[in-house]
Amino acid sequence: MASSSSLIQNNCSSSTTNSGYGNSTLGRTGSLGYIDEVLRHAGTKQHIILQVHVCAIHRTTVRDTSDFSKETALKYIEKYHKRRRSHCSASLLEDRFCLRRVKQSGKVPFHPWIVYNEIKHIFISSTRPEFFALCIESNQDLQKFIEIYKCKSAEDVKQIESKITQAINDPCKLLRNINL
Repeated sequence: MASSSSLIQNNCSSSTTNSGYGNSTLGRTGSLGYIDEVLRHAGTKQHIILQVHVCAIHRTTVRDTSDFSKETALKYIEKYHKRRRSHCSASLLEDRFCLRRVKQSGKVPFHPWIVYNEIKHIFISSTRPEFFALCIESNQDLQKFIEIYKCKSAEDVKQIESKITQAINDPCKLLRNINL
């Protein structure tokens, strides 16, 4: 079996910068599959590092990255915590955070995926530990967003935070050291 480091090129400039906002056709069926006896995302052929159920709650456009503060993100969590936009299956891949709608009749998520180099911060609410906020600076349309998500448990949120923080701190903005 090929190691994950051979699947990811060492050159940081070769990592993808396309956020995929224009391509919302990551299909409901056939998005996961086994390749070389390892569960992979069918669209990108990347290893699925973590997969959890996530509810997309709310998305707010902000004017400046100075609005990417913990206080602002927690304010939005408290304001919108009762809303639900869509139920999704979230997959953390080597270079992106993918969202796939679970219910066929439900609303679609804000976008099919977010590349890690677009995520500037992740904040977790201490009063509502199953909620988290992503501060996103889009490469595609040059807008800035705060997106609120909810997991089934606080443990899922901690796992997501750990993996996204690891990817944000990586020089190439990739999630490395995959335990297969």
